[in-house]
Amino acid sequence: MRKIKQLGCYLCLCWLINLSGVFAQESSRIEELNRYWKNLSSTVQKGYDTAYAAAYHPNAAVVNLVANPQNSKSIAQAMEGWRPGFQETQAGKAKSKVDFRFSSRVGDEKTAYEIGIFHYTQEKDGTVVADVYIDFEMLLVKKEGQWLALMELQRSMASKEAWNALAE
Repeated sequence: MRKIKQLGCYLCLCWLINLSGVFAQESSRIEELNRYWKNLSSTVQKGYDTAYAAAYHPNAAVVNLVANPQNSKSIAQAMEGWRPGFQETQAGKAKSKVDFRFSSRVGDEKTAYEIGIFHYTQEKDGTVVADVYIDFEMLLVKKEGQWLALMELQRSMASKEAWNALAE
């Protein structure tokens, strides 16, 4: 009976050690992804369109179900539409900002599927010209130590209340 208890304690200890390793990997992945999102926010705030595009895989797709008409584009095509806003921001003609909050973050050491809301604002000449909350999903892969977006899905408009309900 004593050997069975010892074996049970040993197995439980092994399980806990393994579980702590899983939590450490998860924590490391989330920290890396947090840096990815912080960098993405910074590129918008500074108007660095090239750096923003570099956060996406060259073959990435952006699916926009909010726009009318709904569309799916390559990141290169999406950047063509977004570039004027980046240029205005970089030139100091506009102030742009984007922040991200998440409701689900699933993945492993090389893949991530993140669901949340982004809040985008833009101001020109002291007037707010954009202040939107968008439900989004992002599929990312880690390639050569760098996280890259493969697919961004802008699913629907979100509310400020939904945004506030998500942790920072």
